[in-house]
Amino acid sequence: MLRPRIPKGMSTSPPESTRPDGANGRQDARKRLLNALATRLLGAIVLMMVIAVAAVLTAVSYPNLLGPAIILVATSGAVGSALVIYRDAAKMPNDELQRLGDSRTQFVLNLFVGSVLAVLLYMLFLGSLVAGELFPEFAADATVTGSENNGTPPVSEPGIHKITTVHAKGYTDYAKLITWSVIAGFSKNYVLGLLGSLPQRSKAE
Repeated sequence: MLRPRIPKGMSTSPPESTRPDGANGRQDARKRLLNALATRLLGAIVLMMVIAVAAVLTAVSYPNLLGPAIILVATSGAVGSALVIYRDAAKMPNDELQRLGDSRTQFVLNLFVGSVLAVLLYMLFLGSLVAGELFPEFAADATVTGSENNGTPPVSEPGIHKITTVHAKGYTDYAKLITWSVIAGFSKNYVLGLLGSLPQRSKAE
């Protein structure tokens, strides 16, 4: 049986526009999912940055207020989690992208875990369980007892609230704190590995 000759350069397959269920349709669906996820991540990052800036401004205006450092650490950890979701989104299959986009609980849980791990890393820093040139150093805030005009020197009062009333020793330590807080959310296994190594270290000591 003779087959009709096809002119050189002409494809025998139907044009992509006539294949609604083909590669083009899947690519368009994937682009929509990635765009929706990117929009949600951008909104989360902007919100975390606004909260972090508000915490810094609050600390400047009210230096004795509890908690601005922990808020800054937690929001930085959430930003790290958002960044790793954005990085991994390109490798996610469409069904996983769809679940992540549809489930606000799973999305918020990812950011929350990053915040918790950043705060835990912060506690390791405060407890000097992780120390070195690459890590931030802290000092307790000083409070004044009695009248501020009677010459009484500032002293550090005891109490568990001192966890939230500390400051980094310098601007480089604040930069390290923010960087490591982002890393805690971005590389969750790093913090989990540090926590897992503590029992072995205690046995060795």
